Amino acid sequence: MFKYRSITTCLLVFSTSLFTISSDINLASVKTPLAKFSTSNIAPWGYKNAQDQYDGLLIKVAQSLQSETKIPIKNAVLPYPRVINDIKTGTSDFAIMFNSPQANELGISIGSVVKPKIVLIAFKGTEKVSNLNELSGRYIGYLRGSKYGEVFDHNTEISRVPLESVNQGIKMLLQNRLYAVAATEQTFYYALRKLKISKNKIASIMTISTTSGDLYFSKASKNTHLIEPFRKALIKLNKNGVLHDIFYNNGYMPE
Repeated sequence: MFKYRSITTCLLVFSTSLFTISSDINLASVKTPLAKFSTSNIAPWGYKNAQDQYDGLLIKVAQSLQSETKIPIKNAVLPYPRVINDIKTGTSDFAIMFNSPQANELGISIGSVVKPKIVLIAFKGTEKVSNLNELSGRYIGYLRGSKYGEVFDHNTEISRVPLESVNQGIKMLLQNRLYAVAATEQTFYYALRKLKISKNKIASIMTISTTSGDLYFSKASKNTHLIEPFRKALIKLNKNGVLHDIFYNNGYMPE
């Protein structure tokens, strides 16, 4: 049985990053309404790429929604707690968040964007489990602020360890400071590639849940005229496979 070392929490100062998705739209000249989005700055959902441009799964979703609705989008890429606050205050009209009691309290879901699996990964060869209680007393890492469902969020048998990133969790796992790490499949495989760690070294030992990442409209926003065009666009993007390609055929999942 390994020992868990205490984690010193570092307070980071984040800068708010605002950008307009499509540079070929002159916001001053268009008469169509502007939609304000907030996007989490956690890779692979939202991040800056090697060309110093915003990229990621949710950035691509917003770009597709803009193309379909013809409504220009201004996207704020922020730490997840700030995304929550923007939806709470109506600073942003839309955000893609995991469907949860908190999200439903602050926003109106206008449809599902993706249904990712929340998995538990450990060293390859670790015995698979069917119930989290089988890991009683084990240290399990998870992304700070993330909600993975009742079975994980309120489990009293395991010792949940908040992480700043999945990269941090994988490093702690390799140092035997964690028994396993919980996150979405897309986040895991992206982190493994960035850390240049073979996917054959780590394996899923349990699917905790399958959640839904929904497009939420802020209950505090007065721009209710935006709901219907984005609802229709979301239905169309789901139907024609655009969203599936973004999340599963876009290089974020293993070949």
